[in-house]
Amino acid sequence: MAQRPDEKAANARQAKIDAARKASKTGPNRIIVASVVAVVAIIAVVAGVIINSEASKNAITQGGKALPAGVSAMGQGWVANAAVAKPDAPTLSIYEDFRCPVCQELESAFGSEIEKAAQAGTVKVAYHFKTVIDSHYPTGNSQQAASDALCAADAGAFWKYHDALYANQPTEGTDFTAAQFLSFAEQAGISGDKLKTFQACVKAGKYMNYVKSTEDASFKNGITGTPAVFLNHKAVKWTAFQTSAGDPDPAAFAAMLTSGTVPAGKVDADLAKAKDVS
Repeated sequence: MAQRPDEKAANARQAKIDAARKASKTGPNRIIVASVVAVVAIIAVVAGVIINSEASKNAITQGGKALPAGVSAMGQGWVANAAVAKPDAPTLSIYEDFRCPVCQELESAFGSEIEKAAQAGTVKVAYHFKTVIDSHYPTGNSQQAASDALCAADAGAFWKYHDALYANQPTEGTDFTAAQFLSFAEQAGISGDKLKTFQACVKAGKYMNYVKSTEDASFKNGITGTPAVFLNHKAVKWTAFQTSAGDPDPAAFAAMLTSGTVPAGKVDADLAKAKDVS
């Protein structure tokens, strides 16, 4: 049956509308799909990087349970010269915080005598790392300094790194920088593969949990400040080792280390109730 002109025009319009509808339903927008795929791919890559980074960190930190050489449990002091200390050598226990200004005074006054005796093996030097300054300026910088010092010990450069930390101690209220921690390693002579291992140790914070454990253990044992010094578990009043002029007396301090006995009048009464567990 023939269509009227107006019917033909209406049918033509409807055909165009139907064609337009079909065109709009041909499938998802290709640009949107491509964008979603790209975002998913980026997320997968980032997730992979994070997972691999965490796996690498856990391998270094042993899941946060890493202990320095010679230490069998969290909270124990670390003997810096275990390889050379004589079996009958007295034990010198030092509780220190690398950002503590008074610890720097101890190091300046008697650090050379302590290091000489340690390297000669005539005294066993046990360090208990504390983070007293972190409690006042909670950046974790003292904790990081001690952890990094133990990373240097793994590379056989503890004493030089220890010296560099005190020689460059920041003013109270400020921090060591990340660049300084790395530069001290080079100053201590760490290079090559040992430097790469040191850098990985620092980045992972290998001994951070261990340092926290020594702070917690010593605090429970009544050692709340730094520095604290014990010789064969007897508290030493290190400031009492002075010449008649009032200057530090390294010779007298060294003689105490050799004898293994704290002289009368040199016992720290303020730490009498504290417990040294080295």
